[in-house]
Amino acid sequence: MVLEEQRIGVLLLEGVCTAGEALGLVETVTIGGIGCRVLLPVLGPVRGRWPRRLAGPPAPGGDQEQDPGWRKSMEDIWGELGRSDVIRAVGIVPVGTAVPPGDEHIDFDHAVAQWRHLLRDWLAVAAEGPTDFPDRDYYGATIFGSSEYDGEYDGDDVPYQPLQSGHRYRPQPLSARAWSHAIEHAGAGDPPPLARALMTSAIRAATTANWRVAILDAATATEVALTRGLKARLSATLSPRDAKRKLDSTHSLGPLIQLAKNQSMQLPARISEDLKNPRNDVIHRDKGMTSDEVETAITAAWAVVRQYAPLNACCQESGTTRGA
Repeated sequence: MVLEEQRIGVLLLEGVCTAGEALGLVETVTIGGIGCRVLLPVLGPVRGRWPRRLAGPPAPGGDQEQDPGWRKSMEDIWGELGRSDVIRAVGIVPVGTAVPPGDEHIDFDHAVAQWRHLLRDWLAVAAEGPTDFPDRDYYGATIFGSSEYDGEYDGDDVPYQPLQSGHRYRPQPLSARAWSHAIEHAGAGDPPPLARALMTSAIRAATTANWRVAILDAATATEVALTRGLKARLSATLSPRDAKRKLDSTHSLGPLIQLAKNQSMQLPARISEDLKNPRNDVIHRDKGMTSDEVETAITAAWAVVRQYAPLNACCQESGTTRGA
């Protein structure tokens, strides 16, 4: 008896701006102890004047043609074309088995939920920030729908208002290689490097004008990267025990920066003014931050993270060299 393949749609936590060459990608991974094929959607067919959308994943050997076995009720979940191809769901096909309803289905759903969290985090690390376009972050909060309030505002009622907006951000279209790598790591249950995960969190906060959170995440990412760099530097001249004692007695960003300077480690010239002091203002004085202060702090943090918490070569996506 031939087992009919199950076709399962998985809504992603965040849309993923994706390079065209990655569409239709198929990778094999284990999720919840079940071997699965993970499939990216393909370009949908042209339908008259309707905008072209992404369609369900490809059929085996289908050469970028949608597998007709995907349910019609799923046809609108996969994503859209526009400024870039944005994938909003992927397909999963269990290999050589089926997930029955009941407890096994619930367990599998939980495993997929954990997997898609890790997938989102690894894709964001590859993109060095959010993987989707922000939702209208650059305009005011009100829409009057009246010509009295309209203007040359790109079709929006309220003009661009820098004081209300987050940082402008265009996500990096991710390659098939980045997708494959993220799927592999997520399937293995690997969390991304902490300093990198914190930097993507800082960028995400900055795009939504959450300035204080952006400062704190960028500063914490710098602490993680400095600790890693200092461990390597101290271990070259001290015993493992003495190096550990030295690091264990050095807490918080300021002392870590000073210890790094004492060790002649490369740091941004204004790291105290641009990052440490704003971080302390937020934590100790509950001070608000401005867009410019956050941009400067994130730039300083990236310099340290790239220097002392570099990604392994296999994890790097070409073309991602953002500053803020």
